[in-house]
Amino acid sequence: MSKQLDISIEEINKLLKNKQSKINNMENITKNSREKLIKINNNLDKEKEQLITLISEMVNLEGKLDEDTDNNINIEDIQEKIKKVTNNLRKIRNNLADIIRNKTSYK
Repeated sequence: MSKQLDISIEEINKLLKNKQSKINNMENITKNSREKLIKINNNLDKEKEQLITLISEMVNLEGKLDEDTDNNINIEDIQEKIKKVTNNLRKIRNNLADIIRNKTSYK
């Protein structure tokens, strides 16, 4: 014979409330993650534009160097822009890692 479990309605209600709370928490995390991903995507688009601008500047700079003219070329400005883009991409990567960590912590 199999044993029958005698679970009261109160215990079932507690279990259901606990599960509902977990579901609500997961929905909030999903919503927050979705909002963060939208912001990250927008930031990536901005950085993409910055990279395109930098590449264009570097191509123009290369052309000026090939012409061997005495233009005032400010390599430090380009280096600063590259550092800025690199730092922004690092922040974006960290934000993505945070989202992934939050997702895996609620499996």
